[in-house]
Amino acid sequence: MKPKVSVKIDESALDNVLLEAMKSAVKDKKFDIACPHCGKEVSVPEGKSKCPSCGQTIDLSLNFKLN
Repeated sequence: MKPKVSVKIDESALDNVLLEAMKSAVKDKKFDIACPHCGKEVSVPEGKSKCPSCGQTIDLSLNFKLN
């Protein structure tokens, strides 16, 4: 007879690992967005950067959610 194996998974810890992996995957990526000030299409990383068209600050925040 084979012994029964029970595995408990800490879902909160797993969620944290997945969120960190997603953040790491986009760390050095740029995203094409419309500048909220002038409307021009720009490519910017997450965080604060300047619009190359109008010079205004763009603060791009990515909010990851797990279902």
